[in-house]
Amino acid sequence: MKPENPHHEDPPERRAFFTPPGAEAQRTIDTILGRLSNPEDELRVIEGVLTHGAGFAAFLRLTDTAPEDPTLIRRYEQCYADAWNSIDDLVIDTIEALGWQAELATFKQQNGVPDDYLTWNHTAFHDRLNDMYSFVKLDGVTHAFYR
Repeated sequence: MKPENPHHEDPPERRAFFTPPGAEAQRTIDTILGRLSNPEDELRVIEGVLTHGAGFAAFLRLTDTAPEDPTLIRRYEQCYADAWNSIDDLVIDTIEALGWQAELATFKQQNGVPDDYLTWNHTAFHDRLNDMYSFVKLDGVTHAFYR
């Protein structure tokens, strides 16, 4: 079962993390704009990039993203989760957001368990996150999109 998308109806300004497009993102944008023939579609892509930055360029790289779709920006806003330097950073953020890191620390302290005895299985988290998100790595940043 997929968790509910907590950002589904949030406005785009909810995110403090805005990254302007880097060189790789700019190549993606240029490629998409070069393939479009309708000026309305071109303006929609440009608006998305100006409003959402590199995350929108990463969205354009998803195989099921159609730049001609009139609902393109709304679809992006509904499925963009956020950006991390790596999937491992997302794993750590997820563990902390769920409160599991604090619970594990308390358990270890209460039971005298050394810190290196219990660790997180990052491979299992990666597998689960791959079920929840589509990932696009762009200019060294990993962007996550709800499936």
